[in-house]
Amino acid sequence: MLNISLPNYKKISVAEKKFRQQNFDIFKKNGFPIRKDENWKFTNIKEKIENSFSNLNFLHKKNKNIREKLLKEFKHSSIFLQDGDLTKINIQIADKKKIKIKNLKFSDIKKQRSLNTLGILNNAFFSGGFVISIKQNADLKYPLIFYNNFSKKLNNCGLNKKYIFNFLKNSSANIVFVNNDFSEGNYFLNQNSNYNLDTNAKINFFNIYLRNNSINYSSVTANINQDASLKFINILSNTLFLKKDFFTNLNEKNSNCEIYSNAILKKNEHFELQTVMSHLAPYCTSYQKVKKVLEDDAKGVYQGKIYVKKNAQKTDAYQLSKAILLNNETEFDAKPELEIYADDVKCSHGSSSGNLDENAIFYLMSRGLDRKQATNLLIEGFFRDIAETINHTEIKKYLIKIIEKKANEIR
Repeated sequence: MLNISLPNYKKISVAEKKFRQQNFDIFKKNGFPIRKDENWKFTNIKEKIENSFSNLNFLHKKNKNIREKLLKEFKHSSIFLQDGDLTKINIQIADKKKIKIKNLKFSDIKKQRSLNTLGILNNAFFSGGFVISIKQNADLKYPLIFYNNFSKKLNNCGLNKKYIFNFLKNSSANIVFVNNDFSEGNYFLNQNSNYNLDTNAKINFFNIYLRNNSINYSSVTANINQDASLKFINILSNTLFLKKDFFTNLNEKNSNCEIYSNAILKKNEHFELQTVMSHLAPYCTSYQKVKKVLEDDAKGVYQGKIYVKKNAQKTDAYQLSKAILLNNETEFDAKPELEIYADDVKCSHGSSSGNLDENAIFYLMSRGLDRKQATNLLIEGFFRDIAETINHTEIKKYLIKIIEKKANEIR
């Protein structure tokens, strides 16, 4: 049985102690999610955690030794995170006055409540994070890259982090989150993020997992207001165990959200993406496309729900998931849902999975490629359409390079 206790936090207010204790009491009562919870029927995180840890240390020492290996493909601003903590900021001069960033304080999250068990755990044990604001009318000239690195010696610890992104009226930006796990031990990462888009904000958010050796849960809540647009692209490979929940609220008319996800999973890797797209106002649009390639005994899951409120007339919502299964031991589970209370809408969803087309492989081999080269080329093509939705030329080239590299690692 996993032993978890609330540390004796020092130098915090009475209000914060009460907040943490209240959330911890709720978590103790409910425990980690189990398969009886409909949202967790495909991902047994309770079993995974209890088999991996006898105890979890939530008061780890902050690591000040940061990795500063920068992308050389294009000029950008950079923010370094080490084990989820803000360590260094380097903003290009042209964008310095457009961005405000600070370490997270209790005052930033004290009103947060969560019905999600791991969100409650995060509230009880959060130990760092940041708040970033892109100012009103600011158009970032350069992409903003977060280097989210995890230390080599992380072991038997729980990291609970919170990140808040505020995109003010008429702002626009390209945000790239590069997650790179150098750990050789075993730890649990519980990450909670909020994206708040004010009127007419236009944001492209790229989340890239280059390596992930941990047990990882990530929850994102996006609130999108009138005429604002969020495009979120997830690129993932070499991931031990990850569940990512994405809750989107299209709060006001003409708001838009697009979610794309590419994942290549091998060996015993596990990745679940769950999206809940809530259309709460008229004339809103959403588009979701999720693709996975699975090899060995990897498991991929997609649960996608489109919810349309009664007053959300003229909704246009689309959702599609596809998976390529490279052998019989892989598993892909899909659960698409529509819950619609308006009558003047256009909504659709679909899901498919199967093997690579042997006729296509034969054709490519007849043109001089061996089987591995033909397979890799088809996988690159399978993912290529998502990369083609990217308007920023340098970021597109960078992501295509990652996709090609990961496709070539398929046996």
